[in-house]
Amino acid sequence: VGRLVHARMDITFPATANATSALISVPFTSITYGATAPAYISGIGACLLLINGAGIEVYNAAGSRLTNANLSAARVIGSFVYQV
Repeated sequence: VGRLVHARMDITFPATANATSALISVPFTSITYGATAPAYISGIGACLLLINGAGIEVYNAAGSRLTNANLSAARVIGSFVYQV
């Protein structure tokens, strides 16, 4: 028993034109920022997922935050660890 969440994900975003920043929900609220192992997004390639109290923010390899429209119908594969 501890305060670290270890999880993997393989999700597909719905098709959308929504231009707000993408945010993936996590099962428990994070108390600190954390990063994932490098993740992969179909059509985008390598990316970085940063965890904060709100969920997981998605960034491309250049460091730009991605929107829901950028991830429209994309498959996101990754794993992460964060503290609760």
